[in-house]
Amino acid sequence: MTISFPGVSRCRPQNLTVWGLGQTLLAEWEDDASCLALNDPITYNMTVLIENKEVYSVISVMPDDFGSTHSWNWTSYLPLECASHTFRLRSLVQNQMTYIKTLQVFPQDAVFDVGSTATFCCIVPDGEKFDKMFLDGPTGRNMSTTKISEQRYALTLQLEEVPAQGVDVLCMTKEPSKGHYGSTVFVGYPPDVRDLQCETRDLESVECLWREGRGTMVVAKTYFLSCSKCDSENKGRCSKKLKVEVGEKNWTLTAWNRLGKVEIQDTADLTKRVHMLAPHELTVADVNARTAKLSWRWTVQRYDNLNMTCQTNITDTEGHVLAILTDLRPNWEYQVKVRCRTAEHFWKWGTWSQNVTLRTLGDGGYLTQRTPTPPIRTFVYFSAHSHTLCLDTGGQYVIKVTAKNKNGSSSPSAITLPVISPGTMGTSVFPDKTSMKVSRLIGSEGGFNLSWSGHPEASCGYIVDWVPANRTEPVDWRKLPPTVSNQCRCAFRSRFTYGLRYQLSIYACTQTSALLLERMEGYVTETRIKDNLFTSLKYKQQGSHGEISWDPVSLREQSAFIHGYVLYWWETSGQNFSVTTGNVTLCRGSGLCLHSAATEAMTS
Repeated sequence: MTISFPGVSRCRPQNLTVWGLGQTLLAEWEDDASCLALNDPITYNMTVLIENKEVYSVISVMPDDFGSTHSWNWTSYLPLECASHTFRLRSLVQNQMTYIKTLQVFPQDAVFDVGSTATFCCIVPDGEKFDKMFLDGPTGRNMSTTKISEQRYALTLQLEEVPAQGVDVLCMTKEPSKGHYGSTVFVGYPPDVRDLQCETRDLESVECLWREGRGTMVVAKTYFLSCSKCDSENKGRCSKKLKVEVGEKNWTLTAWNRLGKVEIQDTADLTKRVHMLAPHELTVADVNARTAKLSWRWTVQRYDNLNMTCQTNITDTEGHVLAILTDLRPNWEYQVKVRCRTAEHFWKWGTWSQNVTLRTLGDGGYLTQRTPTPPIRTFVYFSAHSHTLCLDTGGQYVIKVTAKNKNGSSSPSAITLPVISPGTMGTSVFPDKTSMKVSRLIGSEGGFNLSWSGHPEASCGYIVDWVPANRTEPVDWRKLPPTVSNQCRCAFRSRFTYGLRYQLSIYACTQTSALLLERMEGYVTETRIKDNLFTSLKYKQQGSHGEISWDPVSLREQSAFIHGYVLYWWETSGQNFSVTTGNVTLCRGSGLCLHSAATEAMTS
């Protein structure tokens, strides 16, 4: 029914829909296009008629929300199956009623909150007599049955959690031949959404992502991002078109199901949260024997105004990962891809482009580049697992190891040695470690659990080496593949010896030399330090004080970390004394002065 008044806008509601489960209803509608021309709020009156009772509600819509979908939820005091529910929505503009929309709803399914008190109705068919109502399963408490009329009965109970497939509410009549009636009820929880994070990919829209928490046991869920309904096909993400400008904005995600509504928020300046799309039409040009040039374009025009940092991933046919397009191998095939991020405000790396294939030209030996020095080959007996090289520490070397047998050769394992200044050459094949702070490490289960922060220059992965601190064995190492995570973790199990201290180092594998990241010392398992280590105590009189000193415990005899020392002494009267110290000088009033030593080592 439409009522018109002279000079009054024809603004009205349209597309009214009502969803209902159990006793909860959600009404949704939109504004007519003529509402967009108004400057004053619109008042909607919602009336619900239940049998002969009326429920009335007023909803105000502000001009900023004109054109969006409006909603209203409400819980009836009777299950929808028990009585007819009629909805009337009226719009009030300039104090004049302009439109009335009427809708009747009779839903079939029922969904309730865990722990809630629910009422179920049974409408007995004509010609049959009511017998009893009950729940088919131990999921309810405090059940009672009420007679509404000769043909209608109600079962009231407090609901407990039920399996995901639901539970049946049954109504039986006194004529067994006619069977029983019923429906399935679902009991669950309101939505549980967490960790909202909003970003932009194209600077023309916002995309928000979230995490689902506890399961709701209810399938139907609806999401709104700042009043805009989300596409139900994209689980855990929702986007909204807008032009991204500088400045922080609040974003609200509303999750709704039949049992309730939850809102979570995120505040962000989207210009600082740009998750870049993949480079488009990646191409390779100017390919030579050892160099090549990459080019690509962007499908997002506003990317042209961004300062960005890009990563290149190049994989050759032997599986080596490179980071730059120089020092390539002549006459060799590579797979190349690129990704980028904003340089000023790092949010996250963008999406990788599609791979492209390139093959370098053959090297004829007379390029403009310097001819490389011919490699020096050394054959090592098969039982050896180490080899000493005499090298000029002022030069940079690439060491490759290849295993051969009658069936052929393995792929080479390669490492690049850096230029090392005189006096810093260590036993390890990697850069000098003497200037880096060493942290302590205790192993578990016969090995070491290591973790470290990722490094942007680790284009070909990471390297971990370990060697006994007393240098009685050669250095051993393991190479790890590159990772995109910010935190790298690895468990190492080897033929480690209990009570032996190991030095461990972590390097970033780059296209030149390895880059030292961390250095540690530790035991896979500490053992008790043996007795009778302090056999040569020295005493020196200093006035009324005395100084006790001794030879330090050798590293070979330190089967655990030494945290301090205990010195015992006694007077001729027989009274005993002791003092505990770390590796520092302590002087006591007893006249004894301890100097960085003790007669008993304290271990962890």
